[in-house]
Amino acid sequence: MKQIKISLIAILTVILISPACRNSIDGITITGQVDSINGTKVRLTNYDNTVVYDSTIVRNNQFKFNSTVPEKGFYYVDFKSNIPYRNGKFTLGGWMHPCKLYLEKNGKYFFQANGKDQILYNYYTIKSTSPTQQKLEEYNSGINLERKKLLAKKREYLQLADIFLQQGNDEKYKKYLDSSSIIETKERLIYKTSTYEYIQNNPSTLITPYLITKMPDFFENYSLYKSVLDGLDPEVKETEYAKKAYTFLKSVEKLRIGGDVPQIYGSDIHGKPFNYDYSKKKYTLIDLWASWCLPCRYQTPQLKTIYQKYKTKGFDIIAVSVDKDKEWWIKISKYDSIPWYNVSESVKTKDSKNIENFVASRLPLNFLVNEHKKIIRRDVELDDLDKFLEDSLQKHKN
Repeated sequence: MKQIKISLIAILTVILISPACRNSIDGITITGQVDSINGTKVRLTNYDNTVVYDSTIVRNNQFKFNSTVPEKGFYYVDFKSNIPYRNGKFTLGGWMHPCKLYLEKNGKYFFQANGKDQILYNYYTIKSTSPTQQKLEEYNSGINLERKKLLAKKREYLQLADIFLQQGNDEKYKKYLDSSSIIETKERLIYKTSTYEYIQNNPSTLITPYLITKMPDFFENYSLYKSVLDGLDPEVKETEYAKKAYTFLKSVEKLRIGGDVPQIYGSDIHGKPFNYDYSKKKYTLIDLWASWCLPCRYQTPQLKTIYQKYKTKGFDIIAVSVDKDKEWWIKISKYDSIPWYNVSESVKTKDSKNIENFVASRLPLNFLVNEHKKIIRRDVELDDLDKFLEDSLQKHKN
């Protein structure tokens, strides 16, 4: 079964850094023009959605904040309605979507969206006096422009496919259907390709190292990110965003195949601190996950099958949760009946040593470790894991 990857920062969008400035900033004005969502609650929150600095209601298609925040940096304006929606196994009380802003002292921001869908699919616009926010908007606008071009082309191909289907022309029908599939592939890659282009062409803004910390492919594109970071303007290199990106790259160097597994921090659901002896098992899978990560939880039944099959033959699993909400992590762990070692730091994302040490910028993420605490595989698919264990543990038994 192929693992579905989710960016740790794209679903709930939490950032792995803390802003550089530690002084409270004021004079921030955020106004919004949003159509068709009157009665919706709007909040100004921190990047973990754990602190609300201001809130209001959309009335007459408008909202406004005059706010103070602890420090300059990235924050969210998010929207929540009373219309319930389904998310996996649970029904949630309304939809919520966070929209990113970079707030600076005396900054003026104007948010505009034509309806809920433009908010949900990030087609909103933010005009601002903040130079950093302007660079962020430039990046977002570039992605949206490419997305719109691809969607228009896909619609054109699908319309042509329908025409030839009605005419009974199977050859041309399949041709245009295949063309639309190619567009869909490009559409899925637009975030990565647009980000690669942007970071290579913008060495003088902190948006570049900020974007690098969000990327899910540190291992695959280590050389690209190191080259970009080394080429940043001197003042940008001194930002917390650049320092955090460099920290990630250093962790990637340590997480090489054949390297030692990093220290795992946290306690189990009973409060017992992590203490594990790798030498007692031939292989241990370290599985990084979160209670809110549906792809992580979807793979739990297959992991249980593998665990039951090999747990007496020298195989074990350590689940490392990156949840910051301890109660919710415990609740979901019990709901999913996780039978293996399950630990969590239960701290804010920016304070997590596990996220930093394992470069957990996407979930699920796993590492297969041997009895000598050496990493032998990374991001192993569960079908491949099953076959590897069957071959290796059988040979070891013999």
